[in-house]
Amino acid sequence: MRVDLAGLEEDRLVSEAAELLAERRQGTEDGRIGMKTIEKVILLKRVEMFARTPEEVLSEVAQLLEEQQVKRGQRIFEKGDTGDSLYIVVDGRVRVHDGDRTLNSLGPRDIFGELALLDPEPRSASVEALEDTRLLRLDRDTFSELMAGNIEMVTGVLRVLCQRLRRLSAAAPTGG
Repeated sequence: MRVDLAGLEEDRLVSEAAELLAERRQGTEDGRIGMKTIEKVILLKRVEMFARTPEEVLSEVAQLLEEQQVKRGQRIFEKGDTGDSLYIVVDGRVRVHDGDRTLNSLGPRDIFGELALLDPEPRSASVEALEDTRLLRLDRDTFSELMAGNIEMVTGVLRVLCQRLRRLSAAAPTGG
């Protein structure tokens, strides 16, 4: 039997980083502090869209991410708004919906708004925070510059979009 030592080491490092973050947050009044670049890289590596992207590229992406705090019930964007960015949930939960119909509920390491990175059409759904939520935002112009020389990022976006299409196709009623 072969043991994946690299995987064990990565898991250990991620666990240690999580413990360090928890300790740091206990010292702040609301438990929320700005993330360091290394913390963002660790998070990005665990997001499917960025999982195969080299660390040096993730470091560049991490430095360009904008951190946002969203209160429970606050709208992040409305259906019909011009889309210009992708969001990554750091902690908390959001609801993707079209009116009263919930399309998805997303939590830590999930992404939304990814279509806006490729297509500036109006948003197809609204998103609001189900609880106090921390997000990382990546705008389209920044992503386009990063994508130009990084096929891993391009394939990551395409992989996420394909997965969403498959889920929608599986959930759609069949014609008769």
